[in-house]
Amino acid sequence: MTNNQIFSALAPIAMAMAQASASSTEEMLTVKEVCILLKVSRWTVHRMCKRGLIEYIKLSSAKSGAVRIFRHSVVEYLSKLGKENAECAPQS
Repeated sequence: MTNNQIFSALAPIAMAMAQASASSTEEMLTVKEVCILLKVSRWTVHRMCKRGLIEYIKLSSAKSGAVRIFRHSVVEYLSKLGKENAECAPQS
């Protein structure tokens, strides 16, 4: 393996680590942890990531690479969801 191949293989991981450190001490969650918190399937969590509903980083350039999700984005998603549901509730 040449140096270029090693660097190109490690580049996505380095970028993910840089993004994670840029967000200071932001807690990161695994897909499984988000599934448990939201009580949804892993496929739903992946769709939420793709649609931009929750913020995430990919730790690998592989198609099925590991994903980490920012806890604050899950909290924001839940608060938005709560506000939307409150607005739709019938007024008494």
